[in-house]
Amino acid sequence: MASFEFLAVILTGLGLSASILYYALVLRNSNKARQAQVYVQIWNQFSSPEYLERYFNCLNRKWDDYEDYVQKYGSLRATDTREYSKSISVGTYFEGVGVLLKNGFIDIEPVVDLLGTTILGFWDKMGPVMKEYRLRSNNPRAYLYVEYLYDKAKPIILEQHPELAT
Repeated sequence: MASFEFLAVILTGLGLSASILYYALVLRNSNKARQAQVYVQIWNQFSSPEYLERYFNCLNRKWDDYEDYVQKYGSLRATDTREYSKSISVGTYFEGVGVLLKNGFIDIEPVVDLLGTTILGFWDKMGPVMKEYRLRSNNPRAYLYVEYLYDKAKPIILEQHPELAT
């Protein structure tokens, strides 16, 4: 009689262990699927013609200093904010990716695989303007996560493409 009770306890324990293992695997796969969905959304936004037009518009801009930038491309205080909105939309896109990265919702490697050198190109071009904006607007958090994204992505990109190091 004792051996049947022992066998029942063992089978119950094995069943419970199998249930826990199954649940852990389902949860893991569910998290991977959600994360993949986030990466697809990042890619869909990035690869849209409208976004790419705004991105390349930012990269093709030329200015001498912060005042020249504001005069040519506007600011939040400008009456016509169309030009300013183009760089803001690109910056806020990278800002959102940086926030997701900082809070552990996404990993840097797939982001680098998806966005690659566009992160470097944007911050190298717009970073000085964004840093000056922080100072002049007394807003030290402005574009903080774009810079965070850049700081995390740059070593990986340079490791993959050492020819980009300058």
